[in-house]
Amino acid sequence: MRAARRARPSDVFLIHSGLFQKLVDILFPPERFLCLVPWSERIGHLGVEFLQAVRVAKRDSLTLVLFKPVGFQIVNPHLFDCQLDCKVYSRKDWRVALVYFYLGINSIWDKLVNLGLRFLATFPFLGFLQSKQSKRYIRCGIEPILGGRRHRIRGASNYYDPKLMDSRGPAIQLSESQKSVHDALWAALEVPSDRWLVVLHIRDSGYLGHHKSYDFRNGNINSYYKLIEYIYDSGGFTVRIGDPRSPFLVERMPGFYDLAHSESNSALLELGLFQKARYFVGSSSGPLSLAQAFDLPSLITEVGDFPLGGVCSKALMIPKHIYSPVDRKHLNLMEIWEKWATYPNQGNFVYLSNTPVEIVSAFKDLEKGLTPNSHILWPEYQNSRQRAIRERLNRAGENLEEAGLEDLYCSMLEFPGLIAPSFFHAQITRDPG
Repeated sequence: MRAARRARPSDVFLIHSGLFQKLVDILFPPERFLCLVPWSERIGHLGVEFLQAVRVAKRDSLTLVLFKPVGFQIVNPHLFDCQLDCKVYSRKDWRVALVYFYLGINSIWDKLVNLGLRFLATFPFLGFLQSKQSKRYIRCGIEPILGGRRHRIRGASNYYDPKLMDSRGPAIQLSESQKSVHDALWAALEVPSDRWLVVLHIRDSGYLGHHKSYDFRNGNINSYYKLIEYIYDSGGFTVRIGDPRSPFLVERMPGFYDLAHSESNSALLELGLFQKARYFVGSSSGPLSLAQAFDLPSLITEVGDFPLGGVCSKALMIPKHIYSPVDRKHLNLMEIWEKWATYPNQGNFVYLSNTPVEIVSAFKDLEKGLTPNSHILWPEYQNSRQRAIRERLNRAGENLEEAGLEDLYCSMLEFPGLIAPSFFHAQITRDPG
């Protein structure tokens, strides 16, 4: 009996990458090299893929070969020039040139196809072709999981591999030439040199606009004035990064520099802050991956999808407050898991931001140090968390919307999910109302 044909991958990054991956494997044998074309259009994914590729290469004694995507935006190209915690292939030989030639041809073909579709869509009855335009991603260093519905970095267990993402020292550091440029840029800013630094990033709708799939992770920069005051009174200084379209802090404060709205801002300046700072404070958004790559202790705030919040043992999180209009009350942590209210499409839930007092208390928890005893969670909470994830995983195959999240659910089982003790004990013991 003829063997069944393997189903074609549905993951957009795998559909056109098979032939390219075979070519790269011939040029750079996978038993000696890990080659990667990362997804470069979002800093969160770029940071996660860099971090995991470095960890895999070091763990498996491979040489990492990084290729910049051709024809696509690279949100921070300076990452490709950083010093990495693994052996890196830095030669610009004929093999590298051949890979870039392939990437270039793909980019030209992609543009020609979309140009043709736009032209044809101008004719009557062919307007539907306008919606057929798409990006033809060509990548290497990834492999299919879940029947080709998702992908992961080669050598990782899932796209978010908790073991690879956990703290083992910095995976990325600035090179010496980058340090020189960064120091010159930094010296031009009005930031005291005798104070320790905190990088602050609060997600809002400035970068991607409003969308129901993203907005529940947003926060308000003006909820952080007490934290900025506390850091300044403790001898520190807060530097805010982010999109220039983000809201301003209402009042001017000492100990705060708004780099997001500064004409002096640059991608290299932001990147170097993660190496210079003592802590990172931010919502569940892209820059968090850079904090993890630079091994920076982090406080993750405004977490609506909080299974993702504490993905490593150097991060504490505080979830958003969730109000259930059906039950007419705020849900405590146990109830959140029971109702699986961690994604906005699971019910008509209202997500409420963290308070200034909660944020300061959680930051004080972070300052105390992340030891095993600093975030002991009640057994019933962890059991409830594990049950909810496993139940959702069992149902994932029955629902197309959830099937693509199976790898994420598997990862959640291993995520530490470390809630700041001050927040945890206040929430788990209160009578919700």
